[in-house]
Amino acid sequence: MISNYFLDIFKNFIGYTLYAHNLSSFDGLLIIKSLYKLFEVKPLFKDNKIMSFEISKKIMVKDKIKVFKFILRCSLKMLPLKLDKLIKSFGIDIPIKQKQVKLFSLLEVE
Repeated sequence: MISNYFLDIFKNFIGYTLYAHNLSSFDGLLIIKSLYKLFEVKPLFKDNKIMSFEISKKIMVKDKIKVFKFILRCSLKMLPLKLDKLIKSFGIDIPIKQKQVKLFSLLEVE
């Protein structure tokens, strides 16, 4: 399931930098296995924490090999606030409740 998610991101967000809150800890560890199965991954660590991943794949296009990539970074390391406080600091008035967030269970992670 998580592999399909990253394949979809790869198809639609080549060249983008995407941010994931708390990528540097538990969340990053959950996805790293799936990423390595599908792509070339260059992680950047600081103090034994994941700061970002450069995710790329070589694809043959018109008889030439092209490298496509996107970057995934930890927003918590850049902006060290809880997600609800971070949203409010940007003046966005959208309440987030835990039950509204769809979480992957460990059984869904490949």
